[in-house]
Amino acid sequence: SDWPYTQMPGNCMQTGYNCFEQIKASYALNLATGWFREDGTYHPALSHVIVINEPDLKLPGMHDPISFTRAVVSAIDGMLSAEEEAGLSGAPVNLTVTFAFGICTACQSGGWGDFAKPGLNQMVLLREAMLQPEVVGYSARNDLAACFRTRFTNSFNTQNPAQELNGLFFDAYDAQFPSTPVFIGEFHAAHLAQDQSAQLSTMMQIALTSTSLLGFAFFEFQVRYDKGGEELLFGTFGLGDEVLGSIRIGHRNFTVRCLVPMMPPVAQRQSARRGQCVKETGVQYVSAANWTFTLPRVSDADACCSSCQRSRRCKSWTWHRGKARDDHGWCVLRDERPAAGGEA
Repeated sequence: SDWPYTQMPGNCMQTGYNCFEQIKASYALNLATGWFREDGTYHPALSHVIVINEPDLKLPGMHDPISFTRAVVSAIDGMLSAEEEAGLSGAPVNLTVTFAFGICTACQSGGWGDFAKPGLNQMVLLREAMLQPEVVGYSARNDLAACFRTRFTNSFNTQNPAQELNGLFFDAYDAQFPSTPVFIGEFHAAHLAQDQSAQLSTMMQIALTSTSLLGFAFFEFQVRYDKGGEELLFGTFGLGDEVLGSIRIGHRNFTVRCLVPMMPPVAQRQSARRGQCVKETGVQYVSAANWTFTLPRVSDADACCSSCQRSRRCKSWTWHRGKARDDHGWCVLRDERPAAGGEA
């Protein structure tokens, strides 16, 4: 969770990107509520723990690698202290930090950053900080170097096509990290103009032949409707029309629907080119809809149209342009069809 890193009162953004105390307390709760068994060993279902997902995008961002690396090493230090105080026995889990697939141009060149490869610069700097925490202005309480050598795994997320990854990443990674395994936490080339099954087949071949790649996770199981925008491209399944029942969580009732396979983004764009999406600029038709759904941060009318095509319930859509030039627009989906789709 990002809660102790960026959201809770007193988060580590407010303590100079020193996350030791926040993550020690948070991780101690995990250990006490099921991660440790009574004998002090880790639950056998756990093999790897992600310390944080994409710290290079939020602590505070790619422009300040010293800060996000200090946040990571101090968080790991806190986790090690939490383990010690909870009485760890037996084999520990491996730890990993999942970086974004961006080039860290602000990472110092030279001994640990002179590699213009996405994700790799961040990993090399983190290794340097685990071996010598003072390079990011941190004084460790535990042996971070031993942790890195014996129980650390690298990881990253990517939307790039599988056939690009050897040249963009793995060739250079194997030279830099000959003994440190790596995995892909989120893989999905959603904008690629070919069948995803070919992408998965290529990734499987890379995983089978690579000396460093442990595997990859296809992103993601279900559409995140709450995110909106291009995030709607990544779900393998979406919510269908068939209702199974309802469930109450907190003070709200939620409808439980069957899942349905989502149309691949390439098929959506091909359908749009065949004229199945009708756009009329400056027109918004009236529709007596019983169901509407608003998606925030939708970049253009084509993306709005694609969102409608991905929903079995949607029959018409309207995209609203943002008021400022750099504002994202928003998309409204409806279950009734007017005379035509519209763009406003």
